[in-house]
Amino acid sequence: MNDTSFKLLAWVTESIAPAELSGSNLTTADFENWKTLLKSESTEWRIAISSYLLGMADDDEKLQYLKAQQIQLTLLSNKLNQYLCRDQKIWSGHKWADQIRTCYRKSLAVCEELLSFTVENFPEYSAPNLKVTDYKLIEVLPNLRNRIYGLKTTLLNTAIDPILAQLIVKGMSGLLTPGKLTIAGKKYLNCLIYEITGLEIFSTDHLIDLLIRLNFNQPEFYLYLTDSVNKKRFQIDGLHEEYEYILQEREVLNNKKSLTGLALYPGQLPVKLELQQFYNEKAIYLEELLSHRRKAIQDKLEAERAFRMLIDIPVPVFALFVRMLKETKFILKTGITEMCTFFAIHFYTDKAPFISSANLLKRSTDVEFTTVLKLWDLLTFMLDWLDLKFNVRSIKRSIR
Repeated sequence: MNDTSFKLLAWVTESIAPAELSGSNLTTADFENWKTLLKSESTEWRIAISSYLLGMADDDEKLQYLKAQQIQLTLLSNKLNQYLCRDQKIWSGHKWADQIRTCYRKSLAVCEELLSFTVENFPEYSAPNLKVTDYKLIEVLPNLRNRIYGLKTTLLNTAIDPILAQLIVKGMSGLLTPGKLTIAGKKYLNCLIYEITGLEIFSTDHLIDLLIRLNFNQPEFYLYLTDSVNKKRFQIDGLHEEYEYILQEREVLNNKKSLTGLALYPGQLPVKLELQQFYNEKAIYLEELLSHRRKAIQDKLEAERAFRMLIDIPVPVFALFVRMLKETKFILKTGITEMCTFFAIHFYTDKAPFISSANLLKRSTDVEFTTVLKLWDLLTFMLDWLDLKFNVRSIKRSIR
């Protein structure tokens, strides 16, 4: 920390504190000296900062140096804002109250200008988590809240998935906690609102693509995306097709280019990196599962020829049929999970050479009514076949 920083800190906390001013016999010269000191010290501060950051120090040292300077300027700005607003009753009765107010405002403006100077001229060394000053919050928070509310109204009045819309609004509003809003957060919110409202095609898929490229790394958004992927996976009957789907989605993700270096939460993993890890894990799992199935078939080739049978019904209908066997006690002493695993190993379809046991289990419980109708038609066809071959319906049987 340079000597100018120490001078400013001592001057703000001691010389111009409200308690100090209220008990002093001030003159016009004191206020002129106040303004002169502000101008000279701010000029010296700019020179000292620029000399160091343009010097030969290591980048890490420059980062730590500027971070300390920016934090101190933020604290000074907050202290001056406290003097001007919350501590106003201490000095408001002074005969020079108008001049005190003017000089406090001038001091605040200088602190804000110095902060802006560092952010604009040395962004590569600026602290990413630097908080917005209390003085700026008065202006920034209402503006951002109004813009977020306008964006929420826009999203809810379009075909965007309402769950996604709520996640976006929640993530943005979470940055507006008083005392926690950072300069980077403010910049990110303005960028996000600008990009979303500028979408040419307003759809859920286009919005998701934009959020990933803008690194909207909200945990709930990541869970929303992975849940959507898993739902699509469970609609795919074959392991090969499921594996192909994951590879395709991973490739699409890898080709997404980041729009900015900003993030909703700068200290957390980028959402693109988290999704890449998710796809990699799923791809490894499916590859291992396919390999295991192949080895099982190779090890029991003759047995598989006898037991692995082709069926000519869709997997959802087959899944419901498996469940019906269990529920009607046609097959005893076997859990539904074990049954699904057995049938997945020993049966296949033209479209699903390797049936996923997890998919079979899910489809046996999450049943669509169209699937029920297809199974009903199949069972009816079987009854008609029995009647055709053995004339079952014409035979009268006594009730025992």
